[in-house]
Amino acid sequence: MGLTSSYDIPIELNFQPKQRLILEAPSSFILAGGAAGGGKSWVIRAMAYIYSISMPGLQTYIIRRELKSLVQSYLAGDGGFPVMLQPLVDAKLCKINYSTNTISFKNGGAKRNRWAGGSVIRLIHLSSQAAIESITGAELGLALIDESSSLPEEYIQHIITRVRLGSWRPPEDSPYKHCVPKIVGATNPSGVSRLWWKKKFVDVLEPYKLTKVEGESLPLLFVPSLAIDNDALMQSDPGYIERLRSMDDEVKRQMYLYGNWNVDLDALFTNSFKESENKLPQFKLPAGQKVYRNFDWGSSAPFAVIYNIVCDGTAIEIEDKKYYFPKGTIIIVDEIFGGDPHNLEKGLGISDIQIGEHIRKYELEHLNHVNVLPGAGDGAIYTRDNNKHCQVEDINRGFYGREMYDINCLFKPFYKPAGSRIEGYSKMRSMFVAGHGWKNQSLTSPALFVTSNCRYWLQQVPNLPRDPKNIDDCSKGTRDEFADVTRYIVLTNSPQVRTITASVY
Repeated sequence: MGLTSSYDIPIELNFQPKQRLILEAPSSFILAGGAAGGGKSWVIRAMAYIYSISMPGLQTYIIRRELKSLVQSYLAGDGGFPVMLQPLVDAKLCKINYSTNTISFKNGGAKRNRWAGGSVIRLIHLSSQAAIESITGAELGLALIDESSSLPEEYIQHIITRVRLGSWRPPEDSPYKHCVPKIVGATNPSGVSRLWWKKKFVDVLEPYKLTKVEGESLPLLFVPSLAIDNDALMQSDPGYIERLRSMDDEVKRQMYLYGNWNVDLDALFTNSFKESENKLPQFKLPAGQKVYRNFDWGSSAPFAVIYNIVCDGTAIEIEDKKYYFPKGTIIIVDEIFGGDPHNLEKGLGISDIQIGEHIRKYELEHLNHVNVLPGAGDGAIYTRDNNKHCQVEDINRGFYGREMYDINCLFKPFYKPAGSRIEGYSKMRSMFVAGHGWKNQSLTSPALFVTSNCRYWLQQVPNLPRDPKNIDDCSKGTRDEFADVTRYIVLTNSPQVRTITASVY
């Protein structure tokens, strides 16, 4: 669209029909939600720009959960504010403060200092309760919430209470004077507040129709979006759609490619783990094959031990036929379920020494002729108490019948950095998919398999429920000991994990 600002500087911005609907909608609460790449962040930038130059004194807040992604999206790159506002910055009619993440416009009413009372765009991140409280006294004439479903529901509710004009009024000659106050939430159909947005907008509104809902202070509007709506993206990156289409996770493909809010979330590994492809018949291990022991602790809840091999290119004979798996392929070959077989939610309730004895007894009976080496162990068992004692010492003592000099002799600690659950589950999905077609010897990258004798693993992992508020994670409170150990394994992909210096007794 062509627009001349109050500075007599022509502004050329090309809005797609859905973006123009969001821009020109009267004062309202809008969900711009759907597929990835639909131009939601761009319309936020463009709207903030146009409203600011058309309505001097407007206070605009662009909000995101994380500061880093906020700065990268809005203050960097070819599509960021520095490029969009360059004509005004060059004319000294606009200035960007990178230390406070604010953009000020020289269009205030004071003759001597037109910066005073001019429009301001503030970029803020709300990653904590303290951050949300920082806007308690603010008046948000325009609230633009990017990746809005990543914010908890209570944060969004607080933002809504701050959206008001106060004593400021838009100028009568502005073509957008009826468009504020306004709230725009831009998001994909995933995140911690996904269900809140879905219930408030998607489930009850006719798309593209402004609707007054009883109990709501502002009319509501739902504007679905697809990547194909974004002509600029389609021209600059024509392969984007195909990359979305090739995603391993069908749930995420439905959300990010089609903008589908009504997907059946199913289990976390639906469409990636396939029993016909990822479950192998039990086979005899090759001579000299190294087997790694991996562990997740539990007492009142079950503990789990998983034994895996890492393929090195050596042939594996399965049902009288030799197969060659890509180097780095992980095969789970055995397990110990440290829980009550009649109540799978209940642990054995035994001591750490008894856990060590339990593992030792199992290996003597089932893995006596196998070279078992330490794999990844739950990092929590390496945490020392005030008496400088850690649980793995007692587990080792139970396994070996004596104190050990090296606390890494049974396992090597896997510490769980932030985001490792999501990263681990994502890698598991990719490796499950990489194993499809193994019978045809057509694999090209490391895969993940489990043998048929691992019945507790097969009961739990393929059916691990997905968290409806965080589609990349499992539901809170669900049993996940075997899934946890598996992600330890795939994130290390070999037992070369962090080692603690040996303790001497």
